[in-house]
Amino acid sequence: MASHEESCSESGKLCEQLFDFLKQRIGGLTCERGQNWCAYRGHGKVFAYVWHSTKDAWVNVWFRGSAAAVARFPKLGIQPRNATSGTWKKVGGCFKVNNEREIADAVELLSSVSYPLSITPR
Repeated sequence: MASHEESCSESGKLCEQLFDFLKQRIGGLTCERGQNWCAYRGHGKVFAYVWHSTKDAWVNVWFRGSAAAVARFPKLGIQPRNATSGTWKKVGGCFKVNNEREIADAVELLSSVSYPLSITPR
């Protein structure tokens, strides 16, 4: 996976569009650009990681929450994550956004499932 800056222009653009649409729904949202991913944060807590492609127009989004909780988004082709421990324990799976038409479902999933989990007290 590549950093945002190292990704192909189409992949970087999808990441930016996804973030911009999420910002319209979630106040105070920030994006931390890491070495291999972008982390979307609300109130300081990460609720999604975005991995970029260096060759093709797609981003892979790892979301907070269980794969079962996001079953109502079948168009996103959710890939459940195997159980793990540590900081990735709360990440339930991933999905790919291949084009602008898929951004609306991604925004709905992240804003209605993942983000609320990041602000809920433990």
